[in-house]
Amino acid sequence: MKQRSYERKYFPKNKAELQKLIKNKRVHLAEIDIGGLKDLSWLFYQSERTNFKGLETWDVSRVSNMEGMFCNCTQFNHPLDSWDVSSVTSMKEMFKDCNKFNQSLNSWDVSKVTDMGDMFNCCKKFNQPLDKWDVSSVTNMERMFRWCSQFNQPLNSWDVSSVTSMEKMFGGCTKFNQSLDSWDVSQVTNMHYMFDSCHVFDQPLNSWDVSNITSMTGMFEGCTAFNQPLDKWDVSKVTDMGSMFNGCKKFNQPLDQWDVSSVTNMKHMFSGCKNFNQPLEKWDVSGVTDMGGMFGGLFNQPLECWDVSSVTNMADMFGGCTAFNQPLNSWDVSKVMDMRSMFRGCLSFNQPLNSWGVSKVMDMNCMFEGCEKFNQPLEKWDVSHVVDMGSMFKDCLSFNQPLSKWDVSGVQNMQRMFAGCTAFNQSLDGWDVSGVVSMEGMFEDCTAFNQSLNSWDVSKVMDMYSMFGRCGNFNQPLDKWDVSSVADMRGMFRGCSSFNQSLNSWGVSNVMDMMGMFAGCTQFNQPLGNWNVSSVKNMNAMFFECGNFNQSLDSWDVSSVTDMGWMFAGCTAFNQSLDSWDVSSVVDMYRMFFGCVVFNQPLNRWDVSSAKNMEGMFKDCLSFNQPLDNWDVSRVKYMDWMFSGCKVFNQPLNRWDVSRVRDMGRMFLGCVAFNQPLDSWDVSRVVDMRGMFYNCTQFNQALNSWDVSCVGDMGGMFRDCLSFNQPLSNWDVSGVWDMWGMFFGCTQFNQSLDNWDVSRVRKMGKMFLGCVAFNQPLDSWDVSSVREMGGMFYNCTQFNQPLNQWDVSGVADMVGMFRGCSSFNQPLDKWDVSAVWDMCGMFHNCTQFNQSLDSWDVSRVGCMEDMFLGCASLTKYPAWHGGVNT
Repeated sequence: MKQRSYERKYFPKNKAELQKLIKNKRVHLAEIDIGGLKDLSWLFYQSERTNFKGLETWDVSRVSNMEGMFCNCTQFNHPLDSWDVSSVTSMKEMFKDCNKFNQSLNSWDVSKVTDMGDMFNCCKKFNQPLDKWDVSSVTNMERMFRWCSQFNQPLNSWDVSSVTSMEKMFGGCTKFNQSLDSWDVSQVTNMHYMFDSCHVFDQPLNSWDVSNITSMTGMFEGCTAFNQPLDKWDVSKVTDMGSMFNGCKKFNQPLDQWDVSSVTNMKHMFSGCKNFNQPLEKWDVSGVTDMGGMFGGLFNQPLECWDVSSVTNMADMFGGCTAFNQPLNSWDVSKVMDMRSMFRGCLSFNQPLNSWGVSKVMDMNCMFEGCEKFNQPLEKWDVSHVVDMGSMFKDCLSFNQPLSKWDVSGVQNMQRMFAGCTAFNQSLDGWDVSGVVSMEGMFEDCTAFNQSLNSWDVSKVMDMYSMFGRCGNFNQPLDKWDVSSVADMRGMFRGCSSFNQSLNSWGVSNVMDMMGMFAGCTQFNQPLGNWNVSSVKNMNAMFFECGNFNQSLDSWDVSSVTDMGWMFAGCTAFNQSLDSWDVSSVVDMYRMFFGCVVFNQPLNRWDVSSAKNMEGMFKDCLSFNQPLDNWDVSRVKYMDWMFSGCKVFNQPLNRWDVSRVRDMGRMFLGCVAFNQPLDSWDVSRVVDMRGMFYNCTQFNQALNSWDVSCVGDMGGMFRDCLSFNQPLSNWDVSGVWDMWGMFFGCTQFNQSLDNWDVSRVRKMGKMFLGCVAFNQPLDSWDVSSVREMGGMFYNCTQFNQPLNQWDVSGVADMVGMFRGCSSFNQPLDKWDVSAVWDMCGMFHNCTQFNQSLDSWDVSRVGCMEDMFLGCASLTKYPAWHGGVNT
């Protein structure tokens, strides 16, 4: 099709008139004659135009400035290869942020261009050849291809001898991997982040003349594939090498011949260089001020000869150098102010440092964290200016050195300072900790620590969370402490199995959280009745497994507490009055008295109207038998396991409003004395009744009025309820999927269930096992969803009801299904047992059974062992029986 030709209609006299024309989308660009205009800079900047047809017809031969011409034209992708750009001197930012641009430009004459900075910056799709360009006049190539994530074209033929800056030139060119070794970069002074994030770049550069470069900051940062020799480089003028090889995972080339005497910044220089391990001891680093995060990975080379007297920052210097273990004791660190994480993760490091002058250091946070072998004297250190010692020796498993002479008066943070120092047990009683505000986890897991600290001034400390957590040997007086500023005592003595000291004098009025405070303090049994706990909101697991604790707490104001879950769980000796407590704000009482085997105190006055969770609240409270009928449980959703194991509990609960409860699984499990009416309960929201009355041997109350339509699980619900024999025919069990062992061991039970809709039930294994009185019709049941019937009627000695209409085509397990049914003798010849794989002992000891089963398809059955053993009345075995007996 012939291309339409356009007549020139518009002759703008200046750039302003031209810009007005191109903003008019009705003007076709081929109708514009730009005449002698020389400046087209920023002409289409942020243009919303999508149609650039005709642009290629413009005569740009006189144009000298195209700076930013198409900058941020996000839709621009028009061919321009026909343009004569021979007069252009600036193409700076010309196509910057042209996300879609990817057109051929290789034919352009760019011989007069001096500035190409940011020319293709963020042209994410651009990947066109440019090797024919004459760039000999260009002085600036800063960010020229930055974030050109698709660009990977040969440029080795370029004459870059005039270029002075290549800062970030290929930064973010994630696919770029072209040879550049023939470039003359002798005039370049700045290669700041030149190849930053060039993930696949791995080309020789050793021939480059970099003698004029002053900045190599981040030059190869993120070049994960780069591993080329650079030992011939003259870097004598470079002042900044910060992050130069940061993240170069494969880099491991010798650099010991470099003259780095002008360098002042080496921060993160080899950080993330997992494989770098080259000698650097000859380097003159006397001018370096910043060595933060300098090394990482496998580095383990001698550095003791280094003059580090100018360095002020050594934060994270050897962080993660798992193999590093070199002498550094001769270093002059007198100017260093930051040693944060300096040796963090140096698993092998164990060198003397006691001669160091650290008097100016302010931050030692995590300094030796994870130095598992470190155990060197440090008592000569002047730490008087240190403010932060948080995690300083954390997880230093071997460290056990005296620090009693340290002046820590300026320290504000000692959070986790010795956490995990399993060998540490040194005197610290003389320390001035009056400025410390956080002691969170300070001695956590210091299993050997047991030193006096009673003289400490902790009046400013606000956080003591897990301060002595799992200090198994700690048992020192702390009664003189002023803890009036502390807000958090969570897990403070958690796992302190030896601790048993008086704390009754403490002013805890500002404490808001005591969760797990004494959890696992198996010896603790001290009065706490004087405590003002009115601000505490969380007492979850506060005395968890305090086996000896039995102190009066009746005076406590717990009106602000919302969580008492696990509070006294495992307090096997606890039996104190709590009846006066205001628990009206408590939402969670989950397993609150779990395992309080002697607890038997009145609680009927409690206002539990806010409680939502009472799961396992009195579980295994063997002695508990107190009235609770006044409780308002109308908001409670979870009552599963609530009285499980309460062997003597037998109190009325019929007035309870349980209308919001969803889970009653195992609620009365093992309540062998319980036999109270519950027929007024609204259980319409309950979904789980599994094992609810399991082993309630005395229970025999009416439940026929219950709405159980939402229940899905009734497995073992009445298991071993030896006395239970109540009608349940009104129950809607249409949503139930599990009835495994539901009446297992109910020796008295003999009620009609024929109208039940069991169409969703999948498990009926052992459902009536041991129901020696049961003999009710079930032939109307739809059991088509059932997969398991093993032991279903096991030992139902009276049972003899028709079942021939059952659809058992989905059942796989019929092990011992009728075993011991000494009265059973009903036809089953219509059953489809083609899916069954196990019939072991199915009719074992069915002494009256004498029915034909020849029609059964037992092709999948793998075991029929003892299937008819003891069937004394059986006159003829099925024809298939002899072949499948094991």
